[in-house]
Amino acid sequence: MVTSESKAIKPKKGQKMEPILDGVRVITFTHFLFGPMGAQTLADLGADVIAVEPVGGCWQRHWGGADTTMVDGQSVLFLAVDRGKRSIAINLKAPEGVELARRLIAGSDVLVTNYRPGVLEKFGLGYDNLKDSNPKLIYAAASGYGADGPYVNRPGQDLLVQAMSGLATITGTEETGPRPVGVSAVDHHGAALLALGVVGALFRRSRTGRGGRVDVSLLASALDLQAESLVGYLNGPPRQGNGSAQEYRRMALRRTLRNLCHGGRAHCDFPGQPQTSG
Repeated sequence: MVTSESKAIKPKKGQKMEPILDGVRVITFTHFLFGPMGAQTLADLGADVIAVEPVGGCWQRHWGGADTTMVDGQSVLFLAVDRGKRSIAINLKAPEGVELARRLIAGSDVLVTNYRPGVLEKFGLGYDNLKDSNPKLIYAAASGYGADGPYVNRPGQDLLVQAMSGLATITGTEETGPRPVGVSAVDHHGAALLALGVVGALFRRSRTGRGGRVDVSLLASALDLQAESLVGYLNGPPRQGNGSAQEYRRMALRRTLRNLCHGGRAHCDFPGQPQTSG
């Protein structure tokens, strides 16, 4: 809405609006879907994204499903989640490669990674390694279960997290049992949250001059997708509806909360259930 106090800026006829992230440079160390899609969203918003790939190319450059379709030597998955980026191959196992990566990072506003927690740290490229020399850097880390905690070293993947978070259970029925969502919903939602976190951090930096760290996990993304369902469960049984279906849904959500409490080593009370501890 345009008011007398706030007027929208409209481009002149034939003139295009500047992209939102014009002038922002992003360096990425990503693979598979979660990280690359989040970085691609930043590229779609106008950022200059430079993807650091291993020698031989990133995983998604060569894989696109059971029957991988290639276009000019590149998989359709790579074209779907890595468009609008520039790429450079760097061998991080060589000291010269690490130094080159450091120079690229020094000239960047944002670093995005979805390598397992601790991988970039082994090369001296973790947040704690970089924040003092580049205090304006925004370091965005995407992971399966967060940067620390009891699950930090477990493999994080969309289907695994759909199962752990309970999303696959509430999608199924009592007859079918758990069924995952038909798309990589957790990867997609996590990528959007990752990009949103980066944009928020850039806005904060414009006011404070400080960079910082952004952490997004697949598990948190899967739970965010179920916010309404979990709230409904904690508010008590439904007043009406299909009794068996509703009960199955409540059983699934109860199992989700119990798993999370055990994983986080917390103490939880469930409606109608004794206290449990992890």
